[in-house]
Amino acid sequence: MISYRELLAEPGFRRLWLGSTASALGDGATWIALSWLVYERTRSPGQLGLLVFAYGAPVVVGGLAAGPLLDRFGAARVMQVDSLGRGVAMASVPIVAAVGELPLWTLYCVAASYGLLKMVPLAGVPTLIPSLVRPDRLDAANAMESLSYGLSGVAAPMLAGGLIAGIGAVNVLALDAATFFLFAACLHGLGGERQHRGRGSFGVREGISFLRTNPPVRLTTLMFASFNVGSGALLVLLPIYAATTLGGGASLYAALTAALVAGDLVGSFTIGLIAWRFALGRSIAAAQAAVGVAFLPMLLEPGAVATVVLLFLSGLLTSPLTIWAQSLRMRLIPAELRGRVFSLLRTIMQSAEPVGGALGGVLIAIGGATLAVAAIAGAIGLPGLVGLRHAALAGPTEQRRDVTVR
Repeated sequence: MISYRELLAEPGFRRLWLGSTASALGDGATWIALSWLVYERTRSPGQLGLLVFAYGAPVVVGGLAAGPLLDRFGAARVMQVDSLGRGVAMASVPIVAAVGELPLWTLYCVAASYGLLKMVPLAGVPTLIPSLVRPDRLDAANAMESLSYGLSGVAAPMLAGGLIAGIGAVNVLALDAATFFLFAACLHGLGGERQHRGRGSFGVREGISFLRTNPPVRLTTLMFASFNVGSGALLVLLPIYAATTLGGGASLYAALTAALVAGDLVGSFTIGLIAWRFALGRSIAAAQAAVGVAFLPMLLEPGAVATVVLLFLSGLLTSPLTIWAQSLRMRLIPAELRGRVFSLLRTIMQSAEPVGGALGGVLIAIGGATLAVAAIAGAIGLPGLVGLRHAALAGPTEQRRDVTVR
């Protein structure tokens, strides 16, 4: 707990973490509220599919635009403007509903605005962290970011369910607007980073060039993209595996999902307390290979309890990946490129999960759950084995570059 207490004693990081955590909780609740509003009005799976597309597809366009803005104007300032803008967008729903009939297209527009700007905080927070904490606290800071998203993923749906029943789905969006405004207030005056306002180019080409010429960052990005393909397939597999292989229902499906998330949360909390002394690249590769191996016993259909344990173990082994990769990237990416590179990396990785979901559906249709489990284990584990043998992740290239602490 000492590492976390020390981090939260830093005023800048404390404001960033509290604001981003509140906003993440609001976002998670908003997705439940939006999807419920659309389903309640239409009872149409097709309309829900359209909402999912509107919520997720614009991230590719927004991700490419977010990076140059973060580098040009500063992550704190851009995230503040983003939070104010999206807060207004969310608030428009309860305002329109209060004065008259709420058109269905309004919900799709709000969802699209969220997806378009989603990459701003996803790339902005890791861009800002190195300027707010000491280099030896990066792992703990990144662990707290992972905990923030993990806790919101668990708490937000339950919170949304209670709020929808109590105050209605429309008013949940009003609360989300309030969390955006709170995040904007936390970011006000948070200018620990350098801003790069020279005449140089601020396009995405520089980020692509860095990714192409930096082997550790490029390789871990490709490894994580493959991991997310497997993760997307797992999202499709779990309800089917719970029902057909394990003979359970929705409660078992929920238990399997909860085990995966719980393992990730426990691992993230623990990793943030450890002063890791081994080469991060090799550690990432070893952990990813281990996650792939942890899925293999599911090929034997071991039963409900054993599957819960295996998924908890998989989540536990997954938890260091983002933390260590963030620390590695923060050491290697020059400060003037962080916004562009982080937005590019996270856009690539966000785009991989839907691909995995589509492939998972095809694999289950062709060969059932067994083929899907084998494919998931391979997509996750094999890149880790490749990384273990790759010289770029051996350690000597992991030199700290341009990490400024203020």
